[in-house]
Amino acid sequence: RWFGFGLILSSTELPNPPSTTLRPRSSLNCSTGMSWMALEALRKFELGLQYCEETWSVELRFTAVLLVAPMPIPLEPPGLEPETDRVDVPGVPGAFVLVDFLTRNETAALRAAAHAVGWRRDAPDPRAPEKGRLDYCEVMAWNGYAERIWRRIAPHVPAGARGINPRLRFFRYGPETIYRRHVDGSWPAGELTDAGEYAVDASEGKRRSKLTLLLYLSEGFDGGATTFYDARGGPGVAGDAAGAAAAAGEITATPVLPREGAALCFPHGDAEESPVHEGSSVRPGRNGERWKYVIRTDVMFEA
Repeated sequence: RWFGFGLILSSTELPNPPSTTLRPRSSLNCSTGMSWMALEALRKFELGLQYCEETWSVELRFTAVLLVAPMPIPLEPPGLEPETDRVDVPGVPGAFVLVDFLTRNETAALRAAAHAVGWRRDAPDPRAPEKGRLDYCEVMAWNGYAERIWRRIAPHVPAGARGINPRLRFFRYGPETIYRRHVDGSWPAGELTDAGEYAVDASEGKRRSKLTLLLYLSEGFDGGATTFYDARGGPGVAGDAAGAAAAAGEITATPVLPREGAALCFPHGDAEESPVHEGSSVRPGRNGERWKYVIRTDVMFEA
């Protein structure tokens, strides 16, 4: 049922029985019926498969570099998709939250896809190497899947937007993990070709991203906000507490708390209003939840 594996065989030739059933094992979770492509050019992970034909069977282990399967990660069918509302983030120009952007079924399928791909550990913060754990992986969505996500966000984004980047970057924050203050960069329009290959700049420079799109896949932990920092107070807030703090030379902080299924969008790259922000510290919640899952992708514009 799975096909299109890009393989490097370890030490043996692949057998070719007359009729076989391919069964993914161990590091794949097949019960969800989902599929995806893992774009980890430098990461190789072990995969166990079994070919079976009645009483004939042989087991192989090999290193998989590329993984393709026929159907996208499940989304709700047309007509049952969530109704999304936009809420602007006060004091952060161009930033807004999309409430109920994904359903619980969709967030669960996305988390499962990331676990199936396998996590890589990010380098520790040199200022506190003993604290925190940030894991990440990348999944390249088929164009049809990215198009369905785009249709949900399209009514809420500025004029000139043309789609989303199908390169989905998953992050998993453990307890005490902080993604320190930074500004997001801009990306070209990548996509999967019909042959299942990753084109880094499919538009040949005609499209680049101008907005970050964060998809929150979990909640229940404490902290973990996406926190925006501003020393100017932001337009339209002069005279309030934030404006007074900025006038006094202080930096104001505006946190956006993650809610499972919500999305957060804000300018990035060379945009004048590209905000400094961080993924603030995650702490275990009262129900024991300790992991924050989030996807970062981008909204694309004509260059």
